[in-house]
Amino acid sequence: MKWKDLPGVFLSVWIAAASAFSALGLFRNLVMTGFRVVIFLALIWLLAMVGVYWLVSGWLPRRLASFARRAQWALIGGCLLAGFAAIEVIPITRNPMRYFLPSNELKIEATGRRNPASSGAVVRVRSWSDGAQEPFDLSTFQKAKGWTFDLEMIYSGGEDAEPLIWRGGLLTRGYLSLLTGPDEGIARITWKGESQEVDLYTLERTLKVIKLPGPGLPGRFFWLAAVLFYATAIGFWLLVSLLWFSGLSLREGTRVQLGWKALGFALPMFTVWLGYLLV
Repeated sequence: MKWKDLPGVFLSVWIAAASAFSALGLFRNLVMTGFRVVIFLALIWLLAMVGVYWLVSGWLPRRLASFARRAQWALIGGCLLAGFAAIEVIPITRNPMRYFLPSNELKIEATGRRNPASSGAVVRVRSWSDGAQEPFDLSTFQKAKGWTFDLEMIYSGGEDAEPLIWRGGLLTRGYLSLLTGPDEGIARITWKGESQEVDLYTLERTLKVIKLPGPGLPGRFFWLAAVLFYATAIGFWLLVSLLWFSGLSLREGTRVQLGWKALGFALPMFTVWLGYLLV
């Protein structure tokens, strides 16, 4: 290996890691824990690294050479911007980053006590989410004696119910939704070692949302890293796809010129996408 090959190697390692991470994020309902995650990521990373190195060491430069210099920069920059824009369109999740976050414990206890006006002491968990838009599957809670797992909620069935426990990482603030009503009891919520008791009695059936503090700076750092991974992987493979399709109709020695009219067409599209992402 020569020194001039190092940029291609580093780029291959980065793109392969981003591709492995993105592949894991595309499986929205994939439940993987422990060593299986490492094996899954390692296999995709190795396969992607070999393929990416082959592309960047020969095929990609040859394809780009068929375009004028301005067209080359427009393709690379446009695909990278499209990668960032695709994050808002493609149904990907932030789940992969949670495998690398410090694990926290959420404990929900049915105390068996109730408001004097309540006719019962039931505790019903409606949802648990990372931020307001990303609910976890309720099956990620550990099975516990005295709790019934329904399709839409988890509820306690007696005073001897064991604590309901969830362990995992959050990227933002946690939102715990508990059902309230005339037969609800008092629940004890423990998060990061701090406990609070919540009286769930109300005359009408409603939903009480308890906001729990997020991880702070580490979580935001992981989310920014996730965005960079997704955008890099999507942008790179989009560039490869465009160059492959363009090569189907190009003749050898043909150079594609990018005129100012094309820039005038692309600028409004870029403005619209930028406004959409910022809003």
